[in-house]
Amino acid sequence: MFQTNRNVSLALEILVWDLLKDQKGPKQREITKISISKIKYAYNNTIGQRTNHHLNLLRLQILSLSGSRPNNFLDGNYAAFGSYDTCLSFSAFYDNKDDQTSDQTVKGQYCLTSFEPDLSINGQILGQLYPHYFDSKYNFTIKVGFCVPSVCSQNDVQQIITQGIPRQKLLNNFLLATFNDYSWRLVDVHSCDVKTNFLERLTSASQVQQILFWLLVGLVCIVVLGTFIDSKSQSQEKSSLFWIQQFSAIKSVKSLFHKTDPESRIPVLDGIRLWVLSSVLTIHAVMWHTIINASFLMEDYEYLKELPSKIYSQPFIDDWIVEGLFCLGGVNAATTLFRKMKPETPVSEYLKSIFRRAALVVPILLPAIAIEVILPLFGSGPIYQSINQYRANICCASSTWSLAVEWQLFALACILVYIYKRNYRLGLTLNILTIIFGLYRVIMIFLNNNLILNIFVITKGFRDTMHRAEHYYISTEARICHYFSGILMAVILVGNYEAKIKQMFPREKIWVYPLLLFTIFSSSLWNCFGMKIGTITTVIYICLSKLTVALWCFSFLLHHGRRFRLFLAKSKSGDVYIHPVERDPEFLTPNKDTIAILNNNSELLDKTEININRNHSSKIGKVDPLEFIVRVTRPAFFVHSVVYAWYFTSLRSSIPSNLFGYVSYL
Repeated sequence: MFQTNRNVSLALEILVWDLLKDQKGPKQREITKISISKIKYAYNNTIGQRTNHHLNLLRLQILSLSGSRPNNFLDGNYAAFGSYDTCLSFSAFYDNKDDQTSDQTVKGQYCLTSFEPDLSINGQILGQLYPHYFDSKYNFTIKVGFCVPSVCSQNDVQQIITQGIPRQKLLNNFLLATFNDYSWRLVDVHSCDVKTNFLERLTSASQVQQILFWLLVGLVCIVVLGTFIDSKSQSQEKSSLFWIQQFSAIKSVKSLFHKTDPESRIPVLDGIRLWVLSSVLTIHAVMWHTIINASFLMEDYEYLKELPSKIYSQPFIDDWIVEGLFCLGGVNAATTLFRKMKPETPVSEYLKSIFRRAALVVPILLPAIAIEVILPLFGSGPIYQSINQYRANICCASSTWSLAVEWQLFALACILVYIYKRNYRLGLTLNILTIIFGLYRVIMIFLNNNLILNIFVITKGFRDTMHRAEHYYISTEARICHYFSGILMAVILVGNYEAKIKQMFPREKIWVYPLLLFTIFSSSLWNCFGMKIGTITTVIYICLSKLTVALWCFSFLLHHGRRFRLFLAKSKSGDVYIHPVERDPEFLTPNKDTIAILNNNSELLDKTEININRNHSSKIGKVDPLEFIVRVTRPAFFVHSVVYAWYFTSLRSSIPSNLFGYVSYL
């Protein structure tokens, strides 16, 4: 393969530099089709009068900066990057600084390319060695770096290399017995870089990069300003800049390390959060390692291709886990708001909660945006681009989709809880209507965009899967149904309505879990048995799956209602009633006197808590390690933040695994 690298480099040398010498002949007439007027201009104004000896030195120097060329096919690795830094600093056109003028500046330019075998020739054998599951850019290709004059455009380099690749024969005896002849195909010229400073890169960056850069600057300024204001006004109870203070680093540290009252925690929610952490990490790790391994070995590729058609894989390729997490996320948000807010709570407190939820995401966004934006703006190169698999610099921003969706849904939940606290019946009506609207939107999204029902279907390709993810999987309106179902579950638990449900369905798990199993494995009708998907089957499947996941989540929380009510005993809402003690059924329906007594006790508890906080506001107690983990994962209930960090440090790169293998070898 690196024999091809050598021939391409030589072809590039002949085509470019012979063109600069303005030679006449068949080769020149063939290449005049390429748009290279700038190269001619550069030659006529810079090196037109140079001697042949000096021109030959320039040829050798610029070729030496391109990818190295091992003698045999199997002597090298998957990349021949060449000298990136030296190529960018290359300016051998000017030996004498007095000869330079502003319109004659020509720099060295580094272009990173990738090659693959041409499967149109001996495709049966080569197709087994190089399976292209997703796309050729994301799989095993040979990366080659070329150093060319900066006047060459990316399109020029692509056309020159394409015309300069000859048909080759493998001279290696090991491979000669397998292949008669083969041809290499240029996949793409991924990028062409010239030496620039930070301001030049920022000016030429994409609009998304510029927006993210200024967003990063704004977040840093807000955090610094919020920390400064919070440190100066800790003695003040109210401030006009309350929304900036929510981004204070002091508040974040205190929320992580301050020891809280054990009675103010719901163990079931902490357990759910830790379960989510372990499950999401496990699923993502298995998924990524399976895909990475399947990119190189034929056996793994065939196994991955047939995996969606297996019966035992159906529970893991459906959406029920993610949908269940959004449902539990709605329970978590509603529980927090019901406990904190009162009927007389002003709108500013709800806004403060929304800003605080956004502030909790800042520690995750700061390093993420810095890696996505600052790193490519300050420095790049072939290794960085190879690790990023030649995709855009914002390719991994989608890993934070759950953070954005959850924050938007939390803002809507604040509006609904505000209505609940003032008019219980109106809030309940709006909650049910919102769930119906969310279900309707999911059905319309699937029908209007002709989406597949499951994440992977054996008859569909990768593009169809990405199309489904774009319109449904990361869509906010597609998650409204389950998120607000979680809020309705919290209302049922708070109002102690589950007692009647237990009386009506004393053994709900007997039919809920079989229904869940049926819904999970019902995807086998499409994935395994090729059942035809139509409008009616789509609507039935969506309604059945949404209802089943909601019932599963509710059955999981149904037996913890008393803990929820004890946790929410400080709520002063007369509409959403919390009964702290459940002894006899006759006490399940409260009277006004009981509510008044509870409200008075709550006021005394609030005053006592305020005094304690004032006396111990500056002290940090010892926090249990498990509680610390729970608090760290609290900003992102679905824990994609952990996956996001891991995705950058290990899964996106083979460096950690290579280092581990090297250490093991030693």
